[in-house]
Amino acid sequence: MLRSTSPATCSRPSTGRLRCSGVHPSHLTRAFTQSYGLAPHQYVLSRRIDLARRMLVEGASPASAAAHAGFFDQAHLTRHFRRVLGTTPGAFATR
Repeated sequence: MLRSTSPATCSRPSTGRLRCSGVHPSHLTRAFTQSYGLAPHQYVLSRRIDLARRMLVEGASPASAAAHAGFFDQAHLTRHFRRVLGTTPGAFATR
């Protein structure tokens, strides 16, 4: 049974909607991981890295690709890019 909450709580992003649904965030994380084989944060990172990779292929600089893909800075992109693809964004762009 769903918990009773006020309409104001239900209109708030993410946490408010979770409270309205009566589902604990940990349960959603486990269900997502079980369904898709990776944690939600890893999924988001992989999508951001894919966006940055496509931008690099199109000729964008690593710094602009990092900013556009939602990374804090180029170093943040480089750390995750190297872990996933095995090379740096700059080296990937020159291939």
